[in-house]
Amino acid sequence: MKILLTIAVLVASVGQVQAGFIVNGGFETGDLSGGWIGNGGGTGPDWTVTSERPNTGIYSAYGNNTSVALKYVFSSLSVDDISSFSYSLFMDREGERTGGRGLRNIIILYTDGFQESHDLNLAMDQWHTVNMLPFLASGKSLDNIRWSGSFSAPLPSETWYDDFSLTTTSPVPEPSSLVLLATGAIGLIGYRRRKRKMVA
Repeated sequence: MKILLTIAVLVASVGQVQAGFIVNGGFETGDLSGGWIGNGGGTGPDWTVTSERPNTGIYSAYGNNTSVALKYVFSSLSVDDISSFSYSLFMDREGERTGGRGLRNIIILYTDGFQESHDLNLAMDQWHTVNMLPFLASGKSLDNIRWSGSFSAPLPSETWYDDFSLTTTSPVPEPSSLVLLATGAIGLIGYRRRKRKMVA
């Protein structure tokens, strides 16, 4: 009975597997590989990857045009399965390294064609960590998200993005987790049998 109870607990824990769904979220490949697109719509220079101002690691994504968006394409990811989603950004005025605030835009497109836009007004010259969960619509699936550069009139602005991280709670155990579960169950059964023989 104890063995069955232990196995049931293991099955319940394996049923909540945390999996990452943003490839190259820290741009540590040195390029926009994975699901990233350097020009998600607009006219102007594309987003690039630079080592000039990373938040962590070696690289970050860089853009200096408010009309061109950095885009990430998802594979029909259900919003209700997302347990965490965040990223970091840094905004700065070109040629002016002092204070102020910058405005940036997020456009979220869902697989059913529904689209929503959100603006963030944040302080310049410092890294911010942004939680994306409040911006997402429950009951829908993500197609893509576009992050714009910052705008702070009258000077053009520079923007750096880094540390994109998204995890989901998957209802299906990963193959490696199933192997681990089976191994643990066999070990428990073997231990129980040996204990009985020693008592006998």
